[in-house]
Formats: sequence, C-alpha cells, structure tokens
Amino acid sequence: MTASTVVKQHHFDQKPLRGFTRWSKSHTAVVQQYFSDWIENTDRGGLPAKADIQKFLECNPDIQYQWTIVRNKVLNEKMAYAKRKKIVLDELEV
Repeated sequence: MTASTVVKQHHFDQKPLRGFTRWSKSHTAVVQQYFSDWIENTDRGGLPAKADIQKFLECNPDIQYQWTIVRNKVLNEKMAYAKRKKIVLDELEV
C-alpha cells in the first residue's frame, strides 16, 4: 500500500460520492516547497499551468498522481495559507 491513497466516500443507501486523495506529509511538503510562489503569493491569481505541474511530476517520480490532482492540491494549499495568514493578521490587529 502506498503512503497516499484515494478514498471513496459513500452512504449505503446512496450512490458513491466523490473521491478524495489522502496526501502524505512528505508529499505535501514537496508540493508546498515546489509551488511556494503560487501558494504564498496571494496577490498572484490562478494556478500553475499544466506544463508546470507535469514538469513537477517528472522531477518527483515518487508522486504518482494525475496533474489535475496536483493542481487541486496547490489550490487547497493556497487557500489554507491565505486562511492562516488572515488569522495571524487579525490577531495582530487586536
């Protein structure tokens, strides 16, 4: 079994819901480091291009995901960073 898994959530009386990817801490750290410009620069709009993500996947062969899953991870990390930054700024204003 790999460190990262795709899990499908569902209820027994309903059809399966969307799947989600459970990222390992080491893979998350690699994504955060490689895409730090996109994650930490909240003024910069958008996400990395498909070519940028595919280059990342070529440089990190142990991360075995489709490029769209990595793009979603970058988006989620960017949103989490912005939320943490807002909390810190709000605490400084108090």
